[in-house]
Amino acid sequence: MESYIAQVMGNCQDNYPGVIYCWDVVNECICVDAGSYIVTKGGWKLRASTLTDNDFAHDEAISNYWYTVMGETYVEKAFTYARKYADEGVKLFYNDYNVFQVEKRDNIYMMVDELKQKGIIDGIGLQPTVGMNYPTLNSDSDGSFKQCLEKYAKLGLELQVTELSFKLTTPATTSFLEDQAKRYGEFMQLLIDMDSDNGGPCNITSVTVFGICDDYPLYTNSKQNLYLWSKYCEPKPCFYSFIQPGLDLLAKKNN
Repeated sequence: MESYIAQVMGNCQDNYPGVIYCWDVVNECICVDAGSYIVTKGGWKLRASTLTDNDFAHDEAISNYWYTVMGETYVEKAFTYARKYADEGVKLFYNDYNVFQVEKRDNIYMMVDELKQKGIIDGIGLQPTVGMNYPTLNSDSDGSFKQCLEKYAKLGLELQVTELSFKLTTPATTSFLEDQAKRYGEFMQLLIDMDSDNGGPCNITSVTVFGICDDYPLYTNSKQNLYLWSKYCEPKPCFYSFIQPGLDLLAKKNN
């Protein structure tokens, strides 16, 4: 593990200095699925094996090999090595999905807080790779994305939105595309309202989308309608709603 981290970071920093400003050091290691985790000494649930995961189903559970070989300390060691070899000022992140689900959210919080106390993590990557109706976004209800932002903000670390997409499973009619656009717009407005630059509690430093254009079979052979551009790389209604909250903010600041 140390050799791999040293080589990857070293290659990027030697050949492309200053290009990589942050790294996802560990990805999706928190698991709350029954029979798939162990409870660490710190009290949070670490993925030990995977039977089903998003679009994939296995005939038998697939081991988390880092845990099998190194035990629960592999997460801390990965961040320790990354901190050792990262250039000064380069940020280190933990990244995960379903970050808004209450049980998983609270376990991520515990793990990240433990790493924070050791001074080896700078932020959390939050994957809202979700549908049109779940979770609720700008709501005070349990499991909303607003509530998850408020929870993670208490850690005082950077928050980055990663893999943003809202999956439309219905036909791509004008009406349904407008519904998707509203979903993107609501989410981006929530991020702006919650960001510390605008008086909110969160230090949100990046938003990235999950993919470029529709109909690209990322995980399965089924057609997908998730993104800001159509399969012909034409901007969809959600492209404009995605950027509109930012344009409104700029206009407000300039007036």
